[in-house]
Amino acid sequence: LSDMATISNVRLPKFERPGRLAWVSANRLAVGKATERGRGVAPELTGEIYAYDIDGKRQEYVFGYKMRKASVRGYHHENDEAWGYISKVPHNANDDIFVVSNGWENKKQTLTRINTYTTSRKTYHITTNSNVNYLFDNDGEAAFAYSFDDKKQKLYVMPFDGKDEWQNHTVPVKISDLDFITKSSDGYFARISENGGPYKIVKISTDFKEFTTVAEADSDLFANFDPITGKVYSYHN
Repeated sequence: LSDMATISNVRLPKFERPGRLAWVSANRLAVGKATERGRGVAPELTGEIYAYDIDGKRQEYVFGYKMRKASVRGYHHENDEAWGYISKVPHNANDDIFVVSNGWENKKQTLTRINTYTTSRKTYHITTNSNVNYLFDNDGEAAFAYSFDDKKQKLYVMPFDGKDEWQNHTVPVKISDLDFITKSSDGYFARISENGGPYKIVKISTDFKEFTTVAEADSDLFANFDPITGKVYSYHN
């Protein structure tokens, strides 16, 4: 650490703190804003997102209820009456982030791709189901939305193909929790808990009918996808 040096400092208003951080590129950060709530209490995320270069320049308010006032390009947008968080940074980011937001009044969940410089947006999905998650393909694009019903052993998938239709799949396992990790040439890798058991890593066929265990342990497993090697690595604490 002796060769490390401070490049810049970004000062935030009083009581504001950086929350979740995401590297958009080697030179740019996206940050979920948090505020202090009192001594001994952890800062609380506000659902707002801003971004800046590592030299502190080109600061931009990307998402939040102050959009029209706080964003340099706020005149292009309405205020976001929703709580948002950074869901994913695409592998081919182009300074973009994926934001999942939940509306205050309409209770709708929305997946949006936002450029952290221009604040231009592309909406991929809007739903009233707050239990929906998303798979992003190896090119960094949003591939499909998914949800599941553990009692009926159903997996619901909506490909982002413009049809806006849910596909209903009966699966061979009782899913307690499921997180898709990445897509392969012949299926998908996912982190899954069956019947409330420890999380393991499985490979799921493209028709969602076969679930093959590829890694498991006595405790919960975690997994990461390496976009450079194209491999999935599992580990446990």
